[in-house]
Amino acid sequence: MKDEKKIIYFDNNSTTRPLKALRGRGCEYFANASSYHWPGLKSRFALETAREKVAAFIGARPSEIFFTSSGSEANNMAVGGVINQFKYFAGLDNISVIMSAVEHHSILNISHNPAFKGVEFKIAPVDANGVVDLLALERLITPSTVLVSVMMANNETGAVMPFEKIGGLCAEKSVLFHCDAVCASAKIKYDVSKFNCDLLTVSAHKMYGPKGAACLYKKRGVTLTPLIYGGHQENDLRAGTENLDAIDGFALACEEAGRNFGANNRRYLELKTAFLASLKAKMPGVKINGAGAETLANTVSLSFDFKDEHESNAFMFNLDMMGLAVSRGAACASSANAPSHALAAMGLDPLMAASAVRVSFGIENEISETEEAVNIIRAAFDLVASARKA
Repeated sequence: MKDEKKIIYFDNNSTTRPLKALRGRGCEYFANASSYHWPGLKSRFALETAREKVAAFIGARPSEIFFTSSGSEANNMAVGGVINQFKYFAGLDNISVIMSAVEHHSILNISHNPAFKGVEFKIAPVDANGVVDLLALERLITPSTVLVSVMMANNETGAVMPFEKIGGLCAEKSVLFHCDAVCASAKIKYDVSKFNCDLLTVSAHKMYGPKGAACLYKKRGVTLTPLIYGGHQENDLRAGTENLDAIDGFALACEEAGRNFGANNRRYLELKTAFLASLKAKMPGVKINGAGAETLANTVSLSFDFKDEHESNAFMFNLDMMGLAVSRGAACASSANAPSHALAAMGLDPLMAASAVRVSFGIENEISETEEAVNIIRAAFDLVASARKA
């Protein structure tokens, strides 16, 4: 399908357009990195070089990086691997896992796994800005708790969590801490050697890398049970031939993100500031979700006063037809009819939670696009409002 329509792409928390250096790249590393011949050894060298670059980006040792196909897989490997280790290998019958109410579905839905029947999953609440309540989280930790999983920043609202304090609390309580940093990486400067973190997830395609590559950081000394069994890849933790071209692109994205961190985040903030100034001038009644919290420099969550879900659906259709690409809540759940679980946890009513729009800026966006986007949002809303009056 040929697409000639101009689109303002403000959906960068869903996925980013790969760096220009990655576009159109062929299969440079076709050989299996486990094969003992020259092409295979070349692939092995490229794999380990990529591991070193990703490790350097987050402050880890290369031996602590385990490549996966996606952030969702890495999250399942972290939480599921801990549960299996304690429940089946250590033989503990009474274990509990704590996760925040606003986690990605790849964390929250792990509780649906029938193999984890009998595990107690506890939900830590958030405040009206979507930030985890530290005192409530601490009260949930009991002798049966084996893991706390809280994201670094929320993918819908951009709310930044007190991840360093949570890590410290977990260390004090002798509980493992997993941090989903998929949305935060390249937008928050962090170093896993500088705060307590046992497990951490990063994904390439959220930071201008290719789809098909992500990683789980596992601190040295932490033991996990694999989810995928087979060969000896990834130090026996994740079987399957590595997607080397995607991993190589992941490493390049990490290098670029580290090199341009300051400039990129200043750019995000310029875009966000211009967008919000125009929005407040032209649509002062729009609710900005999480406005009282520290949020990612590139993310804004908006809720509109719609009469019903049909108006919300019409609004999203209008935005698309007018050339603005945004998401309704998280893109991975935007096709669902249910309200955003993150916004519902913040206390928004079902309609407001279901009609929220996430705007997320990227490094290729222009300042001029922010005003264009606000004009489109207002026009799309006015169309819905005029139909209501007809």
